[in-house]
Amino acid sequence: DEGLRLTVPSGHDPRWVGLITVDVFRVPLTIELIVTPVSELRLAFAAHNRFIALDDHGRVVDRTPWFTKTAAQRGEAIGDDPPFIGADWARVTFAFGDEERKLYINGELRHIWREDYSGVRSRIGIGVQRSEITIRTLTVNPGTA
Repeated sequence: DEGLRLTVPSGHDPRWVGLITVDVFRVPLTIELIVTPVSELRLAFAAHNRFIALDDHGRVVDRTPWFTKTAAQRGEAIGDDPPFIGADWARVTFAFGDEERKLYINGELRHIWREDYSGVRSRIGIGVQRSEITIRTLTVNPGTA
């Protein structure tokens, strides 16, 4: 086995397939995952209804209607044309600081959100976008961002 596999049964809603940490974590923290495929990852931290989802290049894709988010909640994409990741293993790092959240894919900065995260506490939720994801590792480093 290469990790924990989350699979959506045929005909079922992917919103019901996922995991959530027992522990609650506080900002600042860093969440690092190694997953395949990256396009199946949905991550929630600090807002139960605001998942972060990615495409085959590790770019943030918005799964909610555009009008339900402010510019700060949408964040800012970094870089123009990231490489295709596809089914390769990807290291996905979310760094939460008091004033911003950063997303790194395989060590490269891909997205920044500038919002007030000071004092935020939350469990970490990981879900599947459509069909199946394998999670090789999940590491949480409290106190770092």
